[in-house]
Amino acid sequence: MSHGIIGFDAYEGLFTKAQFQTGKGRTPGSRVTVKKGGTSKEFVAVKLASGNWSNGCLVQLHSAGVTGTATTVSAGAGVADVGQSLGILTFSSVSAIQTMAGTAYGYALVFGEGKAQVASSTVPGMALALGASAGVLGPYVVDATASAQVFGINLGTTSASTQAFVPVFVNYPKFIIGPKDD
Repeated sequence: MSHGIIGFDAYEGLFTKAQFQTGKGRTPGSRVTVKKGGTSKEFVAVKLASGNWSNGCLVQLHSAGVTGTATTVSAGAGVADVGQSLGILTFSSVSAIQTMAGTAYGYALVFGEGKAQVASSTVPGMALALGASAGVLGPYVVDATASAQVFGINLGTTSASTQAFVPVFVNYPKFIIGPKDD
């Protein structure tokens, strides 16, 4: 784990494989802790497939058993995903979607205050879970029938009744076993 890294900026956006090969970024799966103004945040370096990536989306950090290879999380998570680590993909822009033509690299927040894509959660402190759209969080519903739920992400403020980019607190989120299907 690295502390006090000079020039480290998890919010700079995604970068290409060529940029990574010239020394930009960290090895996927490595962790970086940043302390600023009395608060700490922890990030995990991630490797992403080509495609459209949304700032603040929920990602699984060990996709296909490869540490640091992240995929967008959707409501299709199942028992095989239980215990898998999660994070919030971090960019510099509030509503950015970055389109990457090839392999991409970046950072996911795993501890601390940040912002995430959240739909229909309105009570500060509310536990968040998988939303209906890939990468988007929603309110944790006790009676939900999903076989895997999210533990470790709470709403930091009141959000709109529609999808919004809002403050959350992330505390090493993971998939947990959800309620049994009826």
